Amino acid sequence: MLDDYVRVTITGRALSGVVALPRAALQDNDTLWINQDNALDIRRVSLAWKDRETVYIASGVSPGEQVITSGLAAPVQGMPLKTGNDQPAIPETPEKRPEPDGDPK
Repeated sequence: MLDDYVRVTITGRALSGVVALPRAALQDNDTLWINQDNALDIRRVSLAWKDRETVYIASGVSPGEQVITSGLAAPVQGMPLKTGNDQPAIPETPEKRPEPDGDPK
């Protein structure tokens, strides 16, 4: 028996209609943090399966929704969010910068 090996195939059912996410996206009590119109939506989801690296969501989130995977210090439902894609507004008039001689142009 020692040093004996067996090749095994386990057949399971295929999961359809699930959303696969990194395990780190799943928060306490099977919730996800969703960016909904730049506000935090803390949403309970139903899991179809989870393993060490991935969670498979059966319901509660749709493809295309923005799931927050970074940590939030004190998440509160509805709190305003700012993503890394947010760009500062472009000023209407260019800023006057001093020339090397010290005079603004």
